[in-house]
Amino acid sequence: MLLDLSSRLSNENASKKRLKRLFKYVECVEELNAAINTVCDETEVEAMKFDDLLDEALMNLEDEFEALLQQLKHQKFGELQGDDPLEMDVRYKRLVKALLRLNPDYLKTYTPEGIDEME
Repeated sequence: MLLDLSSRLSNENASKKRLKRLFKYVECVEELNAAINTVCDETEVEAMKFDDLLDEALMNLEDEFEALLQQLKHQKFGELQGDDPLEMDVRYKRLVKALLRLNPDYLKTYTPEGIDEME
C-alpha cells in the first residue's frame, strides 16, 4: 500500500491531489509505526509476565516447602530447637520470601555463584 501511494504521489501533478496523497502516505507510515510499537510492547510484556509467573511459581514452591517443614516440626519427634539447622532453614526461607515480596529484583542483583557463597 505504501509503495502504491508513493508511486501515485510522484505521478500527481495537481498540488491538492498530491497533498491529499501525501497525508494518506504519512497516515499509513504512522499506522505502521504504531503497529510495530504495539508488537514490541507486547513482546516486552510477555517477557515480564514470564518473570512474574516464574517468581510466583517460586513463591508457591517456597510456601509448600515451608508447610512441609512445619509438618515435620510438629510430629512426634518433638519441637525443633531454635538453633536446629532445619529451623534455621525455615527462618531463612521466610526471610528470602519476605525480601522477594518487598523487592522482586533483589535476587536478580546477585549471580547464582554469589548466592551460593552467602552464609
